[in-house]
Amino acid sequence: MKDPNKKAANPNLAEFRRLYGNKATHLNAMMTLEHREHTKKILFDAIDQHHDLDVYQDMIDEYGDNEPDEPESLSEEELAEARQEMISRINGAFPKDWDISYYRGRI
Repeated sequence: MKDPNKKAANPNLAEFRRLYGNKATHLNAMMTLEHREHTKKILFDAIDQHHDLDVYQDMIDEYGDNEPDEPESLSEEELAEARQEMISRINGAFPKDWDISYYRGRI
């Protein structure tokens, strides 16, 4: 019988190990105050290593360096309609007569 409390296996682990060996870690394990500066250095070094200024310049040349337009403001009525639509979509995602007990042991 499957243990419902056991964490599911990471489906990406086998491929990661095939590519990089057993030197894997979760980035969130590194994001502590104690390791913050070291983590930033690792990330910035990786970005610097792979960042291609030519690709960046090609994108600027093609699309420009303009800031995106500010979205239009919605009226109070439009905001109320948008909220109601979000509530309807969220409620529609749950089974009829939904109750938290429905999911106990399933998640």
